[in-house]
Amino acid sequence: DTDVAARLITWIRIRPGDARGTTRSRLSARLSYVGINAARVVQEARVTNEIAGEGTGEPDQVVALVNTPVIRDSVRLTVNGEPWVQIDDLAAAGPEVPRRNPRWTPGVQPGPADAASAKVYTLDRESGEVRFGDGLRGARPPRGSLIQASYAYGGGREGQVGIGALSKSAALPSGLRVTNPVPTWGGDEAETVEDAEKRIPGFLQHRDRLVTETDFREITLRTPGVDVGRVEVLPLFHPEAAPAEGVVTVLVIPKYDPLHPTAPEPDRLFLNTVCAHLNPRRLLTTEVHVHGPVYVPVYVSVGIDVVPGRDAASVREAVKEGLRAFLSPFTGGFEGAGWPLSHDVEQAELFAVATRVAGVARVNALLLGDAGGSPQARVPIHDLDLPRLVAVAVQSGDPQPLGELVGTATAPGDDGTGGPRIVPVPIVPDTC
Repeated sequence: DTDVAARLITWIRIRPGDARGTTRSRLSARLSYVGINAARVVQEARVTNEIAGEGTGEPDQVVALVNTPVIRDSVRLTVNGEPWVQIDDLAAAGPEVPRRNPRWTPGVQPGPADAASAKVYTLDRESGEVRFGDGLRGARPPRGSLIQASYAYGGGREGQVGIGALSKSAALPSGLRVTNPVPTWGGDEAETVEDAEKRIPGFLQHRDRLVTETDFREITLRTPGVDVGRVEVLPLFHPEAAPAEGVVTVLVIPKYDPLHPTAPEPDRLFLNTVCAHLNPRRLLTTEVHVHGPVYVPVYVSVGIDVVPGRDAASVREAVKEGLRAFLSPFTGGFEGAGWPLSHDVEQAELFAVATRVAGVARVNALLLGDAGGSPQARVPIHDLDLPRLVAVAVQSGDPQPLGELVGTATAPGDDGTGGPRIVPVPIVPDTC
């Protein structure tokens, strides 16, 4: 194309990381964004040389950072300008006054490294609490010493923003603009004390190991960094092969999905986060697969008669909401706990749901269509399948034809058995 060639600068090749050795028929990738001049963004704010307190010379001194939660590995703490080191447990710290180890060779004295091992502290990132030693296990900040800290803080769900929400920065050079072409992800709120107390019995039971079906469900639901709305555990089920011992497939559905609000789908980042949480907790002989649902499109058209005196529009909307709730992955089914796996979508069940809506005098007919819009008495649901209600129409009298509902109007004289149909065809415009 000569017009394109005049504006062409270069070609960019994008290849999945595991493409080598993969056959073309099995190679697939979902790209949420492709662009240039992009950089990773992290929800954090930096604090430099904050005065955390003054040394008292007392054992077990505690000071607090002003801003929380503190980002992991971001703290640089000094006492009178000398850096101290963060450790996990003060019980492993050395004494304030180095003493000779009785197992050493006679004449060998403690060196500077032994004194430095005592200049340590522990940090509670959620509360910002910094704790020093008691002199025997970790040194005490000298009386009157200046304790300063530089660190980063941030996190939480407020950092999960939509496209275009990040548009300005105090550190942005003049003449440059910034925006986020994709939504941010990964932010989560800290666990409350009440929620942690509720988890104690379960933790004592499974010891953070994936053994039983209940273990898989409970541990998956508390995956940090993602909101898991529903978990189903399928023992012995392999998503791409025959059933086998030692195989467990975990079906996960995110609680929120702005792109598919009624039928949430986990993206690759979501699945990777769950996998990273489950992998170190599984038994060595267990093969774990984490998958999202495979949604099966269904169309429903209902014709009703409304009870005299009732508002027809409100009743029609109530029928639609009832059908959406019944087919929902979270509130679906007669139990209201989400559409059950391997349970077919039956026309008779949908008919019963529509009949029970207040204000409906009679359901004249209900049409159930599959992905192609063909009328069906039932739509099969197998394995990881769940129904997705693509469109629903409710009107007084007879139901709307399924062909119109799915966007394909049946031509005159066509009985729906393969005759000519009018279908929408995408057209690429000459200009944008």
